[in-house]
Amino acid sequence: MVAYFKDIAQDRGRKYLREVSKLSRIIARARKTEEVLGRYRVLVESFSDAIFMLDEDRKIISCNRAFRSLFQLKKHEIEKRTLRIITRDDDECDRLTTIIDDIVIGKNTHVFPWEFVRKDGSLLTMEVTVSQVRRSPSEDAVPTGGCVAILHDITDRIEQEDALRAAEEKYRNIFENAAEGIFQVAVDGHYISANPALARIFGFASPLQMTGNDDLKARKTFVDPDDYRRLNAILRARGFVENFESERYRTDGTRMWTSTNVRLVTDKKNDTRYFEGTVRDITLRKNLESQLRHSQKMEAIGTLAGGVAHDFNNLLTALIGYGNLLQIKMEKDNPLRVYVDHVLASAKRAANLTNSLLAFSRKQTVNLEPNGVNEIITGVQKLLERLLSEDIELRVETCTKEITIMADRTQIEQILMNLATNARDAMTDTRVLTISTGHASIDRAFVAKHGYGKVGTYARLTVTDTGHGMDEKVKEHIFEPFFTTKEAGRGTGLGLSTVYGIVKQHDGYVTVESEPGKGTRFHLYFPSVRVKRERVRHVEPNMPSGTETILVAEDDRETRHLMKEVLREYGYTVIGAADGDEAVRHFIEHRERIGLAIIDVIMPKKNGMEVYSEISKLDPSVKVLFVSGHARDVVLDKGIVDSRNNFLSKPITPSLLLERLRTLLDAEAHSPL
Repeated sequence: MVAYFKDIAQDRGRKYLREVSKLSRIIARARKTEEVLGRYRVLVESFSDAIFMLDEDRKIISCNRAFRSLFQLKKHEIEKRTLRIITRDDDECDRLTTIIDDIVIGKNTHVFPWEFVRKDGSLLTMEVTVSQVRRSPSEDAVPTGGCVAILHDITDRIEQEDALRAAEEKYRNIFENAAEGIFQVAVDGHYISANPALARIFGFASPLQMTGNDDLKARKTFVDPDDYRRLNAILRARGFVENFESERYRTDGTRMWTSTNVRLVTDKKNDTRYFEGTVRDITLRKNLESQLRHSQKMEAIGTLAGGVAHDFNNLLTALIGYGNLLQIKMEKDNPLRVYVDHVLASAKRAANLTNSLLAFSRKQTVNLEPNGVNEIITGVQKLLERLLSEDIELRVETCTKEITIMADRTQIEQILMNLATNARDAMTDTRVLTISTGHASIDRAFVAKHGYGKVGTYARLTVTDTGHGMDEKVKEHIFEPFFTTKEAGRGTGLGLSTVYGIVKQHDGYVTVESEPGKGTRFHLYFPSVRVKRERVRHVEPNMPSGTETILVAEDDRETRHLMKEVLREYGYTVIGAADGDEAVRHFIEHRERIGLAIIDVIMPKKNGMEVYSEISKLDPSVKVLFVSGHARDVVLDKGIVDSRNNFLSKPITPSLLLERLRTLLDAEAHSPL
């Protein structure tokens, strides 16, 4: 019996020990699980992203510290609450819940963006990742209806993306709407990208016609291949090129001037990826620069022409003056008189040449009076017919209503004669010269086309010939003095330059149309005016004499001697002076008997105005006749008033000198200025 109970006790002890051992293992596993759960809890709590768990009813059953901090909530405000606490309203809460439900049953993506609301009402844009909750870690475990959501704050990223999109839109607008052409060109020369301005500059309808054109390469647009090679060499050496000016082709073959800025774009290995830069159309600026250079050249040559004309005028004054004196003293039947006549005729032609030089320089003194354009043409028609050869037909086509302009009739006639002479020499087979008149208006379109002009109403005088015409290269130079396409000895080269000078002097404009084999047409524009025209009286010159004492202040020796000779011949007493100082001294010595002073405007030591200023202080009633061989602007710059009574322009004939002298002497005392 004892043994029996002993065995039972031993069996129960062993069973108890087994139970105790089993319980110990369970307790150990529980402790281990608790440790794991603790570690997971710490891990979840330390996450920077917000994490929360929803049960099957989509109520929050747990969350981490980041969630509570992010939404500014306490634990008791969260647990067993719906998503309404972090959404704007009930409708938005329902939409978010529906999305999560679809994810749990596999109908929607696990990641989506959503805008949540904090407790203070501020908004947060979050990236939401939803995962289902399973009963065990095994992959084949049956999922529950609960889920875990992780919220990652993407507010900054969204703002950056919005800023990036705004920047892209901004620069896209700049690219699309820029006035300058913007481009990217591949290493092989094809256009990678081009903006609308670049397409317009090169004559394409759209940028796609440039970027989608396999035959279009940047180097083919350069008129001069050396320009492309120079651009490429500078670019390779420096990595960029600024304001590179070159002539380029448009798609229609026309030429233009462009200014290019370009730089190399390289990769990390410093290999060239592509070229990018800007192109600006500077054709208008280049044309204006060309016109300015031409104007400056014409101005410089005009100044030279004015100086040459001054010297000519002094020589011609003496030549014509002595010739006239000789002619007067000779009997009409003197066989030598014919030689004098030839000398004077040649001198007059030389005077016309001087007038041409002054007209070219646009500084010749002009006598502007109201004149009818039709009347001028009909008045000179007979002279033009004699000037032209018999086989040339002259057609004059005047407008029905007369047009009045302020003009020097003689100079307009000279224009017509010069153009007629050029046309005569240019016509060979069909020989017709047409001169026509008409009303014209210069508008903004005219100014834009030609680069000059003043808007208004004009009289247009057109001269058309059927000659051999001119190419563009010749047309560029036709108004330059001494430029001629005629054979040596057949022209002075001053014809068209004189036309140009006279037209400019009348505030007008001249254009030319011509092509080889198609003749030439000149359009002359003169401002029209509305004033009454009076016929000019032509009085025959006489040689009046006198007995007064005249002071002649002239630095040119031949001119001074001529004036003394003429005045003495017709009864005057003459006192000569070679410069301004000498003129003042002589006037001081003889002012009681000097009736008038002839003073050259430009003299050494003192000019004419300075001489007049000093002698008029001594005698305010002194009478003065100014003379000059210089251009009109030089005379006016010295303060001399260009009137009909107190100024004569050289060359001066004896009859004109004597007549003007008598007019001033017989007039009442007055100031000549």
